Amino acid sequence: MARSGPQVADIFRRHGETYRAQHTSLSTAQRCVMTAIELCRTSAPGGHVEARDQCGHRRIAFNSCRDRHCPRWQSLTRAQWLEDRRAEMLDTQYFHVVFTLPKAIAAIAYQNKALVYGLLFRAIAETLRTIAADPKHLGAEIGFFAVLHTWGQNLLHHPHLHCVVPRGGFSPDGTRWIACKPGFFLPVRVLSRLFRRSFLQLLEKAFDAGKLQFFTTLQHLNECKAFRRYLAPLRKTDWVATPSRRSPDPSRCSITSVALHAPRCHLQQPPRRNRGWRGAARCCRSPALRRKSKDCLEEWREKTNASATLSTDQILAQKTSMYEPFEAQIKEWLKDEPALSAAGVLQRLTEIDPARFKAKNIRMVQRLVKTWRMEMAGLVILDGGWIKSLPASPAAAAAGDAGIPKPATFGNIYR
Repeated sequence: MARSGPQVADIFRRHGETYRAQHTSLSTAQRCVMTAIELCRTSAPGGHVEARDQCGHRRIAFNSCRDRHCPRWQSLTRAQWLEDRRAEMLDTQYFHVVFTLPKAIAAIAYQNKALVYGLLFRAIAETLRTIAADPKHLGAEIGFFAVLHTWGQNLLHHPHLHCVVPRGGFSPDGTRWIACKPGFFLPVRVLSRLFRRSFLQLLEKAFDAGKLQFFTTLQHLNECKAFRRYLAPLRKTDWVATPSRRSPDPSRCSITSVALHAPRCHLQQPPRRNRGWRGAARCCRSPALRRKSKDCLEEWREKTNASATLSTDQILAQKTSMYEPFEAQIKEWLKDEPALSAAGVLQRLTEIDPARFKAKNIRMVQRLVKTWRMEMAGLVILDGGWIKSLPASPAAAAAGDAGIPKPATFGNIYR
């Protein structure tokens, strides 16, 4: 399949060597990322043979660099992660909330990526859970997942967090669901101010503990008084915390896709003065290389793409599942047939056409099957968190599920 246009790797291959010669201050991590992108889909990483099932046509395809900064890699991993998040989503509407760091804090984050990005996740989790737990606003325990973006559509450093939050949560005693008002999540001004206070408190604690490091133009912030003066104006400015005002897609797919792609209109502006980019900025090859190379996460190894404070496992633990009485029976099926799908499990339990099952019931069985597979023996854990089941033995496949009794009734789980 022909490419639609020039790739980032093409720019790196053509001008990368000259750029590295002119910028000797590049770190080892930045140089490694540039080299990996230049070698991506070339003969250096090796290759493999691709074949069509219909006509048998074959072609040689080069392997990718497997570097997380490369835009041509991780498409399958990203799609799998997105499907896992969709399977965890509840049968309710969701809000898309964006938290943005001010430009002055972004400068500190650029020199302390691992620490400041971790503080950003902690501050946002504390903000959302605190305000949602307040009886004046919602009075419920909520959960969410978040995706970190460190640069904007213009390739400039612009750290912000995209959060996907359900429209409601569990009551403090865990016995009922409390929903938000229609079309309203939480007050924006309260979110913005609590986010500002929580983050600055965490940042000051990190400074007092000697965890922050400053260089070049920020070197004067190593002094305590200078650091306090630097943060003083930020306590009076409005920090960006913008919930999505549009209605989420009923399929709950578009709102998760938005959080995984480059932002379009979330800029460093107060909540009431949001504006979008009008056109694209033209830049020569050197700024493009500089902006891309500066986006390296370097030594940071913390998981930043998900921050679920109320997981689906916690929700299932608070609500007794109607599938629990058949856990041993389903595990036996999975042991004999590891590739059995959730729809297949439901079909065996109910003897009903899978096309009639409700989507929420299939998602629930998917979560249970995934959990039970991890608990069972015969699993191989691969790099990157992938889980592959061992193939069923011929004897088990021949035996099938003969002799296993069927339940008489299973409730209203189909359309």
